[in-house]
Parts: sequence; C-alpha cells; structure tokens
Amino acid sequence: MEDDEKMSSHGVWRHWALLALAFVTTTFAGVSFAGADPFVLASWRDIATMRGALSYSVSVLAILGVHELGHYLQCLKRNVPATPPYFLPGLPIPGLGLLPFIGTFGAFIKMRASKMRAIDLLSIGAGGPIAGFVVTLPILIIGIALSDVRPIPPDTDVLTLGDNLLMFGLNQIFHPSIPAGSDVWLHPMAMAGWVGCFLTALNLVPMGQLDGGHIAYSIFGEKYHRVALWVFGCVLLLGFFAFPGWIMIAVLVATMGLKHPDMIKDEPLGKNGAMIGWICLAIFVLTFSPAPIQGMGLPQMFGWW
Repeated sequence: MEDDEKMSSHGVWRHWALLALAFVTTTFAGVSFAGADPFVLASWRDIATMRGALSYSVSVLAILGVHELGHYLQCLKRNVPATPPYFLPGLPIPGLGLLPFIGTFGAFIKMRASKMRAIDLLSIGAGGPIAGFVVTLPILIIGIALSDVRPIPPDTDVLTLGDNLLMFGLNQIFHPSIPAGSDVWLHPMAMAGWVGCFLTALNLVPMGQLDGGHIAYSIFGEKYHRVALWVFGCVLLLGFFAFPGWIMIAVLVATMGLKHPDMIKDEPLGKNGAMIGWICLAIFVLTFSPAPIQGMGLPQMFGWW
C-alpha cells in the first residue's frame, strides 16, 4: 500500500518542476521556429515572435501531456500503480545539430510492471497514442492553415521535414498549388503538430516495450516476438537509407529488450482486441514518415550515391 502511494503521489513537485523546465526549453525551440534567434534578447521582446513561440510550446506540451495522461488514466481505471507524467526538457543549443531541436525529449510515466489481463495492457498501451492523436489532429489542422508558401532561399541550408500521409493531405487542402522553387513554411503550431505525429508514430512501432509493443503483445502473445525482430530489421534499414535517427532508436529499444516481458495472465486478446488494434494501426499509417527529416540517409550523407 505504501509503495502504491509513492507511485502516485511522492515527489509531485518534480513533475511540476520538469514541466516548467520543458515549457522554457520548448519556448526556446518555438522562438527558432518563429524565425528568430532564441539566444538574442530582442527575440523575446518581439510580440509576433513570442506569439508563435508560445503557440508551439503550449501545443507540443499539450500533445505530450495528453498522451501520457491517456496512459495514466487507464492505469488508474485498471488499478495499475503509476506516476503522473514526467516531462523531459531539451535545450536547443546551437552547434549540436538537430537534437534536441524540438526543445524536448518527450515525456513518460512510471508504471509497475506486473501480471495483468490482456485487455488492461492493450488499453494502457493504446490509451496514450489515441489520446495524443486526438489533440495532435486539430493542432496540425490549425497550424497547416496558418502556414504559408515561400520561395526557398538560394544557397541556404534549409531543414526539410518529411511529410506523413496526414500532413500531405492537409497540405493538399490548404496549399494545393506550390510554385517551383517554393515550399510550405510551417507555422510554429504546425511544427508542434509535426512533432506530435513523429512521436505518436514512434511510440506505435511494434517493437520492444514501446506502446506499439504493448499493443501487439496483448493481441498476439508470444507470436509478437517474431514480429518485433522483423520490425527491428526494418527500422535498421530505414536508418541506413532514410533517416539515421532510426538506428539510434532501434539500438535504444534493443538495449531495453526487444522481447516483451511476460505480463499477460490470461490468453491474448486475438480478434477481441481487433478494433483498438485497427484504430492504432490507422493512426500509425497516418502519422508515420520513413524519413522524418529528408536528405539524411547515410548513402546521401557520405556521397555513396
């Protein structure tokens, strides 16, 4: 009983402190996405810049927070001890490349791993991505609508983000005609929507103990482990040909273990979990991009072709 109380209430101040720090670091990133330098004081005095910066930080923290609350509330509903969300700040320091250019490393909750029913594991695993997607969708719609089309500056290194199906469809609706040499310049709020899509798709990859791993394991049981190995190989290939970040993600997941812990105390759900599984698969298909940042495959980076 005492341990359960610690899981739910001990050190609540840490959660608020981390949230406050994450707000600061995501606002730093938001200033960059608003087209200003966050390390120049004048940027913080410009009302238009700060409006854009705050639209990013508030939106991305809302997506992360609701995602983790989706997990947390399902844990409470199913009497699984868990902590409130921990937010991970990430200050975008110049010269260190892309990470952590979005201003955060995400968020997580701590859950006590123990035997549970398959439907409980499925609901806890799926609760986060579904809840996060519900918030990501309107943020992305508003953000794409606020974005504009601009010429690509010559002789300038421009970060080109990879579209997913959802962003591609919204761009077709709001920006159907893009002249040659131009592109859609994402509003900071749209950038938050892109981050939401990326993190949602990442979490839904059926591998290890990611949300997708929990979902697939609750549906397929021990058969899931063969799927995880196959997915691991595909992620490594994507890391080589499309985006090196996938290699780092695959290695991190493998370090924690590709095999899911034995947590189900009854039979896998099978067809009974089909509806939730199909919903999560649809969200994954809509939000996944093989190359979240374009032109960064290892062959292109090293000039192999």
